[in-house]
Amino acid sequence: MQWQEKVSACNAVKHEICEILKTIKDADFLNKVKNDLKKRKKKRIREQRRKEEWKKEKSMKEERRARLHAEADSWIRKEQAVIEQEKQEKNLLRDADLILSNVRSKRNDARKYLGILQELQNLRNIKVTIARARGEKLSSATDETFKHDIAKITEHWTTLDREYATEEQELKLMLKTDNEERIEKETKNLFADWENVLFGINILAADQSHKDLDSFILIRTAWDRFISSENDATTIPIGWIVPEKPSSAAWQKCLNKDTS
Repeated sequence: MQWQEKVSACNAVKHEICEILKTIKDADFLNKVKNDLKKRKKKRIREQRRKEEWKKEKSMKEERRARLHAEADSWIRKEQAVIEQEKQEKNLLRDADLILSNVRSKRNDARKYLGILQELQNLRNIKVTIARARGEKLSSATDETFKHDIAKITEHWTTLDREYATEEQELKLMLKTDNEERIEKETKNLFADWENVLFGINILAADQSHKDLDSFILIRTAWDRFISSENDATTIPIGWIVPEKPSSAAWQKCLNKDTS
């Protein structure tokens, strides 16, 4: 009985295997399996390509982020350098003004003391004249000592006055030169802002426009709009005010939408 049961079990397994083999040998089944394998392969390729593209995009974003950070840091350093330079220039001007005020005060003191010495000398001369008119005898040694002391003190304050005058002129010249340089710098910056607002490029780039015909035509067209005598021409406004830069990225996007 046991042997018969085992034989029956083997036959049942054999039957299942035969059925499976029939299915595998079936052409439609094989085609379906092949199609499924192709689909799986294509899917893996797509997923791999998508993964590579994602990695590439991620790398590009990281590079762009790093570049933007570097540009932002560079811009911040430049702005800080400009602010620091302007602060130093203001401090120098303030110090120069203080020194100039101090020099003027010292020069006024020198002139005041010179005036006092002159008044003392005049008063001495008046007293000597009155005394001689009375017939009084005056000591020539005392008179010489007084004149010597007055001359010595006068020479001292006169020398200081000349030194203060020279220092005052040098400070005035320095302040005048610095003021002229500041005005010239502000004027250049103003013209650069105007050129950028009106034409979108600076004059240095325009000097190279002859190398590019399209750029040359574009710039000439922009200029000719303001010198044409036709009705559609407009003049450059007097007292042009350069617009302020956007205070945020969100505001910049709004401006871009308005101008597009």
